[in-house]
Amino acid sequence: MNRSEIVTDDSVSALDVSEQAQVINLLIDLQDEFNLALLFISHDLAAVEHVSHRIAVMYVAKFVEITDRQTL
Repeated sequence: MNRSEIVTDDSVSALDVSEQAQVINLLIDLQDEFNLALLFISHDLAAVEHVSHRIAVMYVAKFVEITDRQTL
């Protein structure tokens, strides 16, 4: 089965909390329905934790930590 990707870059940062939840839930639903890989770039760790299975933290364009949702 082919896997497609969605890349988002701070896609919910300018939204209020209810709109953030709607967008995040839509991304999760799309991910599940279409077997999508989602690259979710954000400064909001709460949003990242809600969306992601694996998380990479970057500093000065280098990965400094890679972890799973439970460890975060």
